[in-house]
Amino acid sequence: MVKDVHKGVVTVPNKRYQKGARLERKLRQELELQGFTCTRSAGSKSPWDIIAVPNDNEPVRLYQVKGVKTRVDATRLVKKFYAAEQNRDGFCYQQRIEVWVEGEGWFR
Repeated sequence: MVKDVHKGVVTVPNKRYQKGARLERKLRQELELQGFTCTRSAGSKSPWDIIAVPNDNEPVRLYQVKGVKTRVDATRLVKKFYAAEQNRDGFCYQQRIEVWVEGEGWFR
């Protein structure tokens, strides 16, 4: 339980939010080690969780980050995501999805 100092109420942390935030921070750290400048869109409900700007002339990458329990779930998510991304040639950014499979790591 966490006490909100401003409102004097006790709240229970949302475990799904915490897991998602942890995965977003993990991906951001990995991208920064690859030379990207990254921003995490924390709690915004936007279509992207991470905005990654490269240090060269590559397009900006916009990431959706998900966590699942099985590779089957990961495959389903990735297919659904990229099916929706068809016909986006010529844009100055790339939308990507990164899926973390519990107990295995990033599904790539």
